[in-house]
Amino acid sequence: MLVYVAGKYTSKTQKEKLENIKKAEEVAKQLLLKGLIPIIPHKITCNFELDGRFLHWSADDWLIRFCFPLLEKCDAMIVSCGLDTSYGVKKEIEFANLHNIPVFFDVNDIDKIKELK
Repeated sequence: MLVYVAGKYTSKTQKEKLENIKKAEEVAKQLLLKGLIPIIPHKITCNFELDGRFLHWSADDWLIRFCFPLLEKCDAMIVSCGLDTSYGVKKEIEFANLHNIPVFFDVNDIDKIKELK
């Protein structure tokens, strides 16, 4: 079962961005230990926004061209930043709800995710 790990990415500093990624990684580790397959978009495209070929991409471009197609392939989504969500996470939640992809906000709900199988 594939679980999309949503969370804040963009930050004012590189240190904050790395902290956001670590939060997503920790949630993903817990999912993996429970037998689920985490998909962390942060890890797949980390720092792509610094590449000249992507400098013109807006937050919506990233969502439409990368995040939504990836999320659509997943069985569930978990939000690694809890209820303190970013613009992108809010849009991912809307997309998941629109496509009947279950959304979870707490790693303690991992067993509920497994019940979806």
